[in-house]
Amino acid sequence: MDCYTIAQTRAQWYKLMRRVEGGETIGIARSGQTVALIERVEPERVERVK
Repeated sequence: MDCYTIAQTRAQWYKLMRRVEGGETIGIARSGQTVALIERVEPERVERVK
């Protein structure tokens, strides 16, 4: 399972989510940690933040 470094801010977190295919998203973790893909989200939730 792929892991990604958590974003520093919520805006960066959404941008990182948008880069993941299939609408999968990373979990919330402390800055600098890595987390696995844990859930799928609706595309509109991801596209909401530009």
